[in-house]
Amino acid sequence: MKRILVKILCVCISILALVAVSALAEEYSGPTFDLTYEVSNGEVTITDCYYQSTIVETPRSIAGYPVTRIGVQAFGDCDKLTSITIPSSVTSIGKSAFYDCDNLINITIPYGVTSIGAWAFCGCDKLTSITIPRSVTSIGVSAFGLDTFEYFTGTNLKDIYY
Repeated sequence: MKRILVKILCVCISILALVAVSALAEEYSGPTFDLTYEVSNGEVTITDCYYQSTIVETPRSIAGYPVTRIGVQAFGDCDKLTSITIPSSVTSIGKSAFYDCDNLINITIPYGVTSIGAWAFCGCDKLTSITIPRSVTSIGVSAFGLDTFEYFTGTNLKDIYY
């Protein structure tokens, strides 16, 4: 009888552990945005955004974990997105993170971000200027939809401040 109870208890604990782990991968919902995220090594990576979002203020932490990365194509094709604020806890903006955010006009990249991935802001046609903090040490190819900083074809981006 004890063995059966121990086995039932082990099964119940296993199920609870699985539910807890899957809850960490669920969506974070706020008043003006919906984010999907992953927790790994005690840090959060934003992996997706509800495509109808217009203004996003990314939180500094989710479920008690710091938000440290904007993942690959996390906001890609969110064509209604006009403004996003990234918290100072973020250190990395992934490849194509804001790819084809046609209406993005305002983004704040905080000091602390060290890398901006390739094509991160490619296709952000209404983004006219961006300030890159001095903490950035790596910028991927065509991160702003430009072949080089001298060619601004296919974009309205006129000023890049560093």
